[in-house]
Amino acid sequence: MKMLPKCIPLLSLATSTVAQGMPQEDASMIAYRAYGKFIKDFVTGGQTLQKNQQYVYVTPPTEYFIRGGDPAPEAVTNFDLEARVDPLQSTESPLFEILNRPKYVDSLQFYPLKAQTGTRIPTETEQTKLSSLEIAFFTALEKYNIELEKATAAWSADAAAQAKGTALEVWAKTRAPLYLYYKDQQKQAWGRLMAYKREIEGVDSGLINDKILNIQEKALLDTAPVPGYNMPVFPGDYEVKPVWSLEMKNIKAEDWTDMGFSSSVSKRGGGLFGLISKTKLTTKETTEFNQWSKEFRDEVSITLTLSGAPFIGNVAAGYWDVDARRMFPTLRPYETDPLVGNVRTQKFLVGYGVSLNITFTNMTTWNSVTKFVEEVRQDSSFGIRIFGIGFGSGGSRQSFRNKTDIKMDKIGDKGTIYIPPTPPGLTYMLGALGSKI
Repeated sequence: MKMLPKCIPLLSLATSTVAQGMPQEDASMIAYRAYGKFIKDFVTGGQTLQKNQQYVYVTPPTEYFIRGGDPAPEAVTNFDLEARVDPLQSTESPLFEILNRPKYVDSLQFYPLKAQTGTRIPTETEQTKLSSLEIAFFTALEKYNIELEKATAAWSADAAAQAKGTALEVWAKTRAPLYLYYKDQQKQAWGRLMAYKREIEGVDSGLINDKILNIQEKALLDTAPVPGYNMPVFPGDYEVKPVWSLEMKNIKAEDWTDMGFSSSVSKRGGGLFGLISKTKLTTKETTEFNQWSKEFRDEVSITLTLSGAPFIGNVAAGYWDVDARRMFPTLRPYETDPLVGNVRTQKFLVGYGVSLNITFTNMTTWNSVTKFVEEVRQDSSFGIRIFGIGFGSGGSRQSFRNKTDIKMDKIGDKGTIYIPPTPPGLTYMLGALGSKI
């Protein structure tokens, strides 16, 4: 079994100023560790995690948009959700990431092609031919996917085609012939590969073919009756808005063991996952606010408010989870399982009407924070993030808001930054529970 590294990188590197009290890395670690406990309490239901098997992940509260609009039928695939929870996660960081991560469905499709389906092991010559046919198929598939994306975008933008209800395949005959050409090419390449597998591996290869077709022709279609990632429906507004205070006083910032990770995580700078930072829009250079007091735990409090209790979504199996890995657990010689060691999302926590308050009792820190934030608000060349929530240019319209949305107020000996609720109809992923494959 692969051993976990002693230190896990929690936050991405960024430019920061010299600390006079508590380094911003420490302050961020404390805040996100407290946020992680909030996530864990919901996604685990109070149950103990299976050691070296289950992991809890955190995300900035409004970074990962899930869906919006009116409630949709459960039989409709939510492609926003699929883009968030299909990427496999690492066992080396408690921050949920979707960029540059392998996708579960892609890895799942490729596994059956690597499996040993018959009792006879292919000869070296047969293995070489199999590999060349696989490469030919993957090459054709990549070209097809590129043309499919182009054709779908153009077809969706064709107002006349949409008004007439013209199907993509019919529209493509005159408007996107390359899409149809590469569709035929990848089907032919697939047919040649499957024919040769049947020749050397027997009828069992036909079962593998059926499993892969379930993924390609059913799970990948948004009209399938049991798609892989069903559309969650956001909850309605509640008269009483639930509020959660993130408990930071007794937090051991580096200890993430109860979330499934190693006993310590490295202290690294923030940007996206910091507490307060500004980013130059032209260069993407990030500067962290780094004037936290050593008494951060006692002088700063963070509260999270939602329009209702967060709800837990389960990643539905649908057609994505074929049983090829159980039916054919042995791989052909020199092949590797692309899924092993990664973590697949099991549950995801979703919030609606997300708002955040950060309250300060140390007026020196408060004055420094308000100066930092106000300078960024007045400078159009910078965007700002507060607890990972983005303001100003630099992201999608669902994840970034106007800098004027940030409110700051001082009452008595306390100062508070107010982040108003997210727009109606938008839901966001707050965290997740995953299981190692």
